[in-house]
Amino acid sequence: MRHVKYSLAIASLLMSLPALSDDCFSFDEARIGSDEAYTRSFLDSCLAEKDDPAAQHNIGIFYYKGTAVGQDFKEAFSWLRKSAEGGNPDAAYMVGMMYLNGEGTVKDPAEAVRWQRKGAELGSPKSWFELGLYTLYGQNGMEKNVAEGLRLITKAAEAGFADAENQLGYMYVTGSGVAQDLRQAAVWYRKSADQGDSVGLYNTGLLYRDGNGTGQDYVLAARFFEKSAAQSYAPAQAALGELYAQGNGVEQDYMQAAELFSEAVSLGDPTAMYDLGLLLSEGTGVRKDIAKSLELLRKSAELGNSMAAGRLGYMYGNGLTGSRDLKEAFAWYEKSASMGNDEAQNITGTMYLNGEGVKKDYAEALRWFTKSAEQGNAAAMLNAGIVYLQGMGVEKDLRKAAGYFSEAAERGEPQAMNNLGVMYLNGEGVQKDEKAAEELLRKSCAGGYQDACRFFRADEEE
Repeated sequence: MRHVKYSLAIASLLMSLPALSDDCFSFDEARIGSDEAYTRSFLDSCLAEKDDPAAQHNIGIFYYKGTAVGQDFKEAFSWLRKSAEGGNPDAAYMVGMMYLNGEGTVKDPAEAVRWQRKGAELGSPKSWFELGLYTLYGQNGMEKNVAEGLRLITKAAEAGFADAENQLGYMYVTGSGVAQDLRQAAVWYRKSADQGDSVGLYNTGLLYRDGNGTGQDYVLAARFFEKSAAQSYAPAQAALGELYAQGNGVEQDYMQAAELFSEAVSLGDPTAMYDLGLLLSEGTGVRKDIAKSLELLRKSAELGNSMAAGRLGYMYGNGLTGSRDLKEAFAWYEKSASMGNDEAQNITGTMYLNGEGVKKDYAEALRWFTKSAEQGNAAAMLNAGIVYLQGMGVEKDLRKAAGYFSEAAERGEPQAMNNLGVMYLNGEGVQKDEKAAEELLRKSCAGGYQDACRFFRADEEE
């Protein structure tokens, strides 16, 4: 279920109303919600103008949010529908969202679309955006049309609707519906950030942190994360905490990192649960607490965080929980692997290969090595190569082995360089090439793989 995003002050929902005097159509924004008497007076003034669509909209929002009155979706829906029927675009948008989510009325995607169309006709950027999403992804009975979806989302973004600006940024980052363009993504994220939108601030911070579409700048990343975190946006709190833990863009401060992670955890952020669980398992910036660490890591993993599942595998596999438990370690590594974590996929393959915590199964080992290798994991490429080199559960295939070793060697894997060098030296799976063999073995030795160094020590002794 996707809900409408609101700020804490209800006044932000009433953007079309000028703040001139204290009545239903003008107000002191800072006092709405924070001053109970004033808020009640504001609601009463709206009730006095209850035949006006703008007042009906405001009353509906009060009931939707439960500000100064008990939250009542049915009452909210009644007022908002009256307002929408009277031509209020924001109310038409809200009625559509309530039909979509089944709030105060029966869930009805067709009615949701109908009301968003009405909102769009009345000029609501929010409705343009909603219809753009439905069209882009073919949702709620609408035929998928990427070009039309992009047009509507762009229209909403150009009107200054922050959610649409963020969506365009995401589309340009991922190349969804448009050609990937990180610079263009940065433009749209920054537009949202310049409005003070917490998501836009966070996304802009990510671009500066990772150097995508901008030069990498941890100091700027920290500033954007700070502004977003100040609005209690949990992902930004977690991201800022990570900068403090790493000392990137800010002075390293594990205690500050732990505080930020704790705030984000209280808001249910799975990344922060992993980050704080990691600190607790090591006693970094906080008092070491394995039980609490395991609790947080399990919760994070259950919410889909593959890193947390992998960390649990590591802790059980290395006895950090009090005793070594390979079966439990395997279970968590496999869970992480199933979520797509390439390192966990390689480790899961290794445990199948060696029969650690699970019955030995060469076919499963190769399956996980292959999945990990497809994501560019050099260690998994090496392992897949070894399986084919030795014919472990599969027919021996020197060409495939050499292919995997070559890919791993290109990524700097020293043992793969050694193995491929030996194959070139002997002409196994590749054409014999002593020059290529020597180059690979020297690189392997320089990379710290001692078996490769023996070739050169033997030459020196002769």
